[in-house]
Amino acid sequence: MGVRGPAPKPDEVKRLEGNKGHEKNRKRPPKFSPKVPACPDWLDDLARKEWARIGPELGNLAMLTAGDLAAFACYCKAYSDLQQAEAVIQEKGHVFETATGYVMPRPEVAMANTAMKQVKDFAIQFGFTPSARSRIDLTPKDDGGDEDLD
Repeated sequence: MGVRGPAPKPDEVKRLEGNKGHEKNRKRPPKFSPKVPACPDWLDDLARKEWARIGPELGNLAMLTAGDLAAFACYCKAYSDLQQAEAVIQEKGHVFETATGYVMPRPEVAMANTAMKQVKDFAIQFGFTPSARSRIDLTPKDDGGDEDLD
């Protein structure tokens, strides 16, 4: 069973939004280097292209750090898997006929569906969807004091 309620906002986002609900501030979380990590060697060409396309944007927003390497690499890999499965589906169709004449969905259809779900889940985590972006307000707000998260 999963965790209930909305995902917690990162402390940087909370600080920028101000403490609207007068919530108790949590202890300061560990900070990772704001430097965008290098693309892992094990990613294929399609995943590397996605890393090059999105990574710098996330870096400019300080939303990609060394601590996010694995999650962002997994997003890029899922994106590559989706593209590869869709290429096969475009070329060969959604179904194939077995030796006994039975028509079955291609394995790539299931692979594409799995990759789509993974891409969507990672996209939400990184704020790539319209609804995920609408929950993040990066405009600084002056709440009248220099509160620290201690």
